[in-house]
Amino acid sequence: MSAKQSVLLKAAIWIISSIGVGGVLLMLGFGLVFLLIMGMFVSQSGASIGVPPMPEQREINIPLTMLPIYLQAEQGQVPWSRLAAIHQVTTDFGERKPSSGNRVGFVGFPAELWHTYQKDGDGDGDTEAENPYDAIFSLAHYLGSSVGEPRQKLERFLPQPSDVDRVLGLERNFHTLLFIENGWLWPFPGSPVVSSPYGLRIDPLTGKETFHKGIDIPAAKGTPVLAVQGGTVTAVSSDPDGYGHFIRIDHGGGMQSVYAHLSQIVVEEDQRVSQGEWIGLVGSSGRSTGPHLHLEIREYGSTTDPYLKWKTDEECDGVAEIHLEQGADGFMIYLVLSATEPRPVGFRWGFHDAAALALDLAIKRNIPANNVFYKGRKLSDYM
Repeated sequence: MSAKQSVLLKAAIWIISSIGVGGVLLMLGFGLVFLLIMGMFVSQSGASIGVPPMPEQREINIPLTMLPIYLQAEQGQVPWSRLAAIHQVTTDFGERKPSSGNRVGFVGFPAELWHTYQKDGDGDGDTEAENPYDAIFSLAHYLGSSVGEPRQKLERFLPQPSDVDRVLGLERNFHTLLFIENGWLWPFPGSPVVSSPYGLRIDPLTGKETFHKGIDIPAAKGTPVLAVQGGTVTAVSSDPDGYGHFIRIDHGGGMQSVYAHLSQIVVEEDQRVSQGEWIGLVGSSGRSTGPHLHLEIREYGSTTDPYLKWKTDEECDGVAEIHLEQGADGFMIYLVLSATEPRPVGFRWGFHDAAALALDLAIKRNIPANNVFYKGRKLSDYM
C-alpha cells in the first residue's frame, strides 16, 4: 500500500470512529436526496429551455442541384414530381447514358420526340439535349402539349412498358417529399412542423416574455435548407449573439425571407437563387438551444407570420377577423379564425402603422373591412 493510500485509509477509519456507522449512512442518505433533487431541477430546466422533439426526417433522394430545375419547368403543365420520376428511370438523374441508341441527352429523349418538343430552358439561345435546363424544360413541354392521355404519353417516351408503373410509383413518393402551398415551398422535405410560433412567447433562455419575429422549425443538424421562393441573396452574415450564421433573400415586391442559426452557408451575397435551391445547412449557431431553422418573412421591412404563407385561402374566406391589440411595446395584429386560437400576424410600434397593416392584411386575405376590430369596435370607427 502506498503512503497516499495509507493516509486515506486512516482518514476513513477516523471519520467512521468519530461519527459512527449510523452517521456515515445518514450522510450517504443526504447525498442521495441531494442528487435526486438536482436531477429533478435539471430535468425541469431542460424542459423549459428545451430542444423540441425532432420530426421524422425525409431524405431528399433527388439531386439537390436538380430540384429547382424541376420546380421551374413544371409551369403549371406537369407536376415536378413526374419530371423527376421520369428522369430517374431513364438516366438515373443523368448519371448514366440512355439505354438505346435512338435516345439522346440528359433525360434520354427519344430522338424523334426531341426534334419536335425541344425547348430552350435556360434562355441562352441554344437548345442542347445534354443541357439539364433544356432537357427538363423540353420534357415538360412534351408532357404538357403532346396529344394523348398521360399514360399514353409515358408509354411513347419510356424505353420499356414496365417503366410506366415504375414512374407513377416514384411520382407518388416524390410528390409527398415537398410541401408547396400558395406558391410557397416549405424549406425542408416533409410536412410542416413548427416548434415555436410567431408572436409573443416565453424566451427559452431568459424566461421572460419577448416577441418572436419568426417561426422555429426543428430539424437535425446538417439538414439541407431550401429557398422558399426565388430571389437575390442580399445578406450572408453571422451574428454570434443572435441569428448566428444567417441568409437573407429578397424576393421582390417588398418581400424577404431570413434563414438563421445555420451551420453552413452555400450561397454568396448578390447570388440569384431559385425556389427549392439548396442555400445552407441546419445548425445551432448564435443564440440557440439546439438544432433548428429560424425562418422569418418580412414584408416592406416588417415581419409577418411565415406560417400563414402555407395556409389555404379557404381558412379565411367569410369566417375570419383581424384584431388589433395594444401591448406594452406596440400594437399586435391577430388573425382570428373560427374554431382556432388567434394567431399573431404582424406588429407595429405606432397605432396608425398597425392599423394600415391590419387593413392591408384584410385585403390580401379577402376579409371584409368590417371584420377588422380594435378594442371591440370596428377599426374604421377610429380612422
